[in-house]
Amino acid sequence: MKDKKTPGTRGWGAEGKEAWGRLNTTLDGKNFQGPYESVPGNYLSFYDNIFNVLRKGEAPAVKAEEARDVIRIIEACRQSNRDRSAVKI
Repeated sequence: MKDKKTPGTRGWGAEGKEAWGRLNTTLDGKNFQGPYESVPGNYLSFYDNIFNVLRKGEAPAVKAEEARDVIRIIEACRQSNRDRSAVKI
């Protein structure tokens, strides 16, 4: 909102290059290291889903177990960075 964009308009939720992640991976024997563009957020969709779950009994877009697994991955990433070693998940 500080960029004078409103939800649902072009560019809403997109982050500048300074906020992109860094990717270091090897696929099919080729190594890639460099910036990786963040996927724009869509908070409107998130809150629409929460409303539909609470008021209409619809299934949540993300199950609690899936959220738990993502938290475990984030924690493993932080540990890997802190210990400077691979972490088995």
